[in-house]
Amino acid sequence: MIPYSKARALAEAWVDIFTDGCGALIDEVDKKPYGWIFHYQSKAWIESHDINDLFIGSGPLIVDRIDGNLTAKGSGQSLEDILSEYEASLPKSRLRLPLPDEPNVA
Repeated sequence: MIPYSKARALAEAWVDIFTDGCGALIDEVDKKPYGWIFHYQSKAWIESHDINDLFIGSGPLIVDRIDGNLTAKGSGQSLEDILSEYEASLPKSRLRLPLPDEPNVA
């Protein structure tokens, strides 16, 4: 298993590479039994909250705490649909794991 700190570092590196340094993780992180869901947006939007600065299509990043696999999703579906689809691909035992201890988020 990987700790939250490594999952976050992996997500941060992915965002930095994918956005050519123009994006960053936002504070919202969701915990699931199988890992963490990170959200990102443009650095300009994070500072301004101006709709003109939004990245279009920036869906969630799912980092699996068992194997460290990062799955990037687009924003064409609701978060619930994205997670339902992802969870359907996992072994049922992963869905019954206790929530990760860190961070203290929803």
